[in-house]
Amino acid sequence: MRKKIAIASLFVTGATLLLAQGMMGSGMMHKVPMMGGMGCPMMQSSNQKVKPLQYTPITNWKDKTKIAQGKKLFLQNCAMCHGINAEGGMGPSLNGSGHVIHHSPKKLLTQINNGGGGMPAFGNKLNKQEQESIVIYLHSLWPKNVQKAYDKKFHIK
Repeated sequence: MRKKIAIASLFVTGATLLLAQGMMGSGMMHKVPMMGGMGCPMMQSSNQKVKPLQYTPITNWKDKTKIAQGKKLFLQNCAMCHGINAEGGMGPSLNGSGHVIHHSPKKLLTQINNGGGGMPAFGNKLNKQEQESIVIYLHSLWPKNVQKAYDKKFHIK
């Protein structure tokens, strides 16, 4: 009996994830109810105090190792809400087609570190270098003309 319940539970969980993935691709994700007021139903808010961000400008924007690390960390920590290709879903698009390009690197890092607006904080899970690698990875996804405009606006070399 326990085995049947476990299998049924896995089936329901899998079906829910497939449904969510299908809705994400169709642009219907905004219609999925949020849990606990969070932007992503898979994340639960925490009342833990987050390590403050010690900001220093990012200097290695084209570092292929950082981009690869950022992609891995993004897929592990961010894709369930922001989409596998950062196209958005329950969280906003981060692929250069949305409002993310109007926020400075410091603002993006602060958002990752502290959370807010429905996003959980990652300051106690990801260190500063890991958070930076996610921002570097996202920047690498943006169309070249968007990268150039962003780099000019925020004095990135």
